[in-house]
Amino acid sequence: AERRYEDAAQSFREAASLSYEPQERYLTLAEDYILMQNPDGALEQFSNAVSASSVSESSPEGAQFYSRVAAGRARAWVLRSMKGIDRAVEFQKQALKLTPLDPLRWSQLAELYRMQGRMDLSQQASQRARELSSK
Repeated sequence: AERRYEDAAQSFREAASLSYEPQERYLTLAEDYILMQNPDGALEQFSNAVSASSVSESSPEGAQFYSRVAAGRARAWVLRSMKGIDRAVEFQKQALKLTPLDPLRWSQLAELYRMQGRMDLSQQASQRARELSSK
């Protein structure tokens, strides 16, 4: 089964390189690598997505795109190594800077803080996620 996933990923990489909007294809592939527990492959594809993107972080579309990239990179760093949690927190904060009203991003930050043992910050981030979810 693992070989089939890698074959599918190779086909997706080829399709992305031929696409008119490759950044979305690379982003999807990166997220698939996360699901396949392949953080190095995911990080490579997140970089490809950013390189292929022409949208500005300040546009609504760009904020969503770069938020997905930053949050995905955070997950990849967590997968890569528990030592990567500090780096994951940096990326998650970047995602929050771009989409501060997204309760999922706050929940993910709370989880990262919990993994670091920073329970006070974890509770604050969880509270913010609950507040945003209730709106």
